[in-house]
Amino acid sequence: MKKSLLLAALATIASLSWAEQKTAVFNFQDPNHYGYATPNADKTDTPLEVGSTLTEEDVVVSVVANGNTPCRFWYTANGIQLRLASGCSIGITAGGEPIKSISLTGNNIEPNKNFTSDANGWSYNSGEKIASWTGSTESINITQASSTVQLVSLTVVYGEDGGGQGGDKPQVESYTAIDANGIADVFANATSDGAKSIVTFGTENMAVEAVGGRTPKDVKIGPQDSFEGWTRGWNEPTWAPKSQNLCDRKPGVDTLFFYYINGTGNPAVAIDAEEPIPSKDDDSLICKPKYTFYEPDGSLGLPMMGLYYRFTPKVAGALKVQVWSNKGNRNTFFVKESTKQPIKYRCEGYINGQNETRNNVVMKASNGADSIGSMNYMRYLSQEVIDSIHHRAKTVYTYDTIWNETHDVIVEINKQDSTDSAPYVIGNGIQNFWGWLTIDVEAGDSYWLFQHSSQIGFSGYEFTIGGSAGIENLAAATQSPADRRTYDITGRAVQAIKPNQLYLRGGKKIIIR
Repeated sequence: MKKSLLLAALATIASLSWAEQKTAVFNFQDPNHYGYATPNADKTDTPLEVGSTLTEEDVVVSVVANGNTPCRFWYTANGIQLRLASGCSIGITAGGEPIKSISLTGNNIEPNKNFTSDANGWSYNSGEKIASWTGSTESINITQASSTVQLVSLTVVYGEDGGGQGGDKPQVESYTAIDANGIADVFANATSDGAKSIVTFGTENMAVEAVGGRTPKDVKIGPQDSFEGWTRGWNEPTWAPKSQNLCDRKPGVDTLFFYYINGTGNPAVAIDAEEPIPSKDDDSLICKPKYTFYEPDGSLGLPMMGLYYRFTPKVAGALKVQVWSNKGNRNTFFVKESTKQPIKYRCEGYINGQNETRNNVVMKASNGADSIGSMNYMRYLSQEVIDSIHHRAKTVYTYDTIWNETHDVIVEINKQDSTDSAPYVIGNGIQNFWGWLTIDVEAGDSYWLFQHSSQIGFSGYEFTIGGSAGIENLAAATQSPADRRTYDITGRAVQAIKPNQLYLRGGKKIIIR
């Protein structure tokens, strides 16, 4: 299956674009950061007046209206919240720049049910308690509808995101390997040298090698014989177009897809044979492959067979690669060739099972008429949300704490942080990931992308010359307000905590004494 000539041309021509979007994160659990007194158990609220503002970067949240009970910071045992009672309304602006997306975390924040807005298109994830909106507007208002809206954090993405050439704007080169029309010709027409299929492509300042490997066929030997190699031969390397749907398939609604290419072969540094096992058919023995895989300290070298991608930039910049990461419990590596050690990357995209429900979707009824209903969509996850999922599952902390009965707070008396047990697993290590990995690259070095013991899918890349992946911000991002909620050991958010119980907060295990 080949792409049209137009799409094939677009895949190999560098394009210019300007990305200037910024993100502001409001932590409502820290009123003092915005110049307001922090409430405590003796004074449970800090009221705000109409016109009061909270500012983060270029974004301003202002109190538009108060009801019988004003907008206020409210004290709870689970942390401070910004509360909107009946008649309360807040407005959000970004200094005249367009607002592109908003995410709210907290309680009683289901759109239309708990609050209304002058912008349409809100969605809600009940599991993570996140309300989200995407679009483009210079201002947006949120008004309490029912119950009391209890906000923990607010994330705003704003600014222009495209168009224009020249000046000091960074150049972005892009390559598309697959879409709804099929895979690029270099993959569709790829050949093998009998051991590997090496596909070369790229853009003006980025050269890429995609290496797919063959896989050995099992070998049958006699009960007294020894293994003498893969005498039954090898399965030839292949490149196959695949897709992952991002929403329910319902009549009358276009299904969204994530397209990618899959190659073959485990990316191993060596291959041998396992101990022979008895055949089920006769008294012979079966020899299966035993792989030696890459180690993060670089001691075993880089893969010599199987599926991997090698990126070599001519100039420094930020490389953003679109991938489908098979098997959620596998390590996903970006390795710098000169050091043979993995480097940190940003990741954003989708994790299987992380869904959101969108209401008022127009679809088709059984009689063919239009109907209105709800649909499940994969929820797009930011680096911060993926970090919070990962930390709750993988990072182990030991806390010795006591319960302060006077103020209902946890007082830390001893802490010992342990090492992340799976730093290269994306998310919680159970589900597949598909999305974007971004790294900073240096001119002249090469960067290998592969999974530890499975095949990673590839869709394409963007290379921003002179750009930065923003990796230095990851440490702060992992402490985002959404991470400070308290969970039980099954990962469910809790509203009340009890002495002598084990909980998770901010990716850390806490024990209440």
